[in-house]
Amino acid sequence: MTKKVVTVLGGTGLQGGGVVNALLGAGKFAVRVASRNPASDAARALASRGVEVVKADLLEPGSLRSALRRDQLLGSRADAA
Repeated sequence: MTKKVVTVLGGTGLQGGGVVNALLGAGKFAVRVASRNPASDAARALASRGVEVVKADLLEPGSLRSALRRDQLLGSRADAA
């Protein structure tokens, strides 16, 4: 059975990273992280754990379309600032 894909926006940060860790720990989902910089150390560390890291920026709506392709679930975060 194919795992459902969950895309996490902000997955290279502290809050989003916790979401990624929980999803990976559950083992029920394929995890994708949308990152402005997929070449960053944080993004590469996620990729080494089996996370698909794709380039996307919330300020560029077109980039989100490809990042969210075929997704069945979406995780996001909100700043409290």
